[in-house]
Amino acid sequence: MEQLEKFRQQIEQINYTSPQTIILNSVISLEEVRAIEIKLGVSFPEEYRQFITFIGDGGIINSSKYGCCTLQSLGKYESEGYSFESIKNPFLLTRSWMPDWGDGVENAEQFDEDTLQSMMDQRWEMINKHGHIVLIDNQTDDYMQWILIVTGPCRGEVWRVTEFGVQRLINCNFFKWLELYLSNKAEDFLLECKKVEYPSSFDVDLKEKSHQFYRRERQYNPL
Repeated sequence: MEQLEKFRQQIEQINYTSPQTIILNSVISLEEVRAIEIKLGVSFPEEYRQFITFIGDGGIINSSKYGCCTLQSLGKYESEGYSFESIKNPFLLTRSWMPDWGDGVENAEQFDEDTLQSMMDQRWEMINKHGHIVLIDNQTDDYMQWILIVTGPCRGEVWRVTEFGVQRLINCNFFKWLELYLSNKAEDFLLECKKVEYPSSFDVDLKEKSHQFYRRERQYNPL
């Protein structure tokens, strides 16, 4: 509860300094969350469950860094165009998968181009749909999603998905991510994570060194 009170005070301070920067929905009841969990056969990470039942079930965040974004509501998740269809399928990645930083598929040299492309598409399919919920879906020129892993070995962590791949925020739960996001420090944290996972290439410029073969089409369908 101490962490929840900290967020309440942080949000109040942000809104006091810049009115209506964060506009949250009403909370969802714990009984409603439990009913959704039973229906889906999953259990949402505790930090996320606490936030949506005590502070707000989604809302609007006007970020000076990312612009105006919607923090998705769990209670309205499906009605707003998202799907729980594959949430029970484990999110299997345990490290970032960034083709522009040298990642591909295992034993890629053994496959022809069509087979390799099919394998890449399957990897994107898993990233897009398996074992997570979308927290923020920024459909701007710089496409970006923040997702919360619900099932799989990295359950409870927040990851970032872009057209270039998916990056893990190492050991970053919902509370930690939200604090980073609200304080505009998420990019700094991602850079530190990159140094851990890609120590020899942390200064790569994604937009200058992108590989078109590996990059996903930017027409995203959350369903």
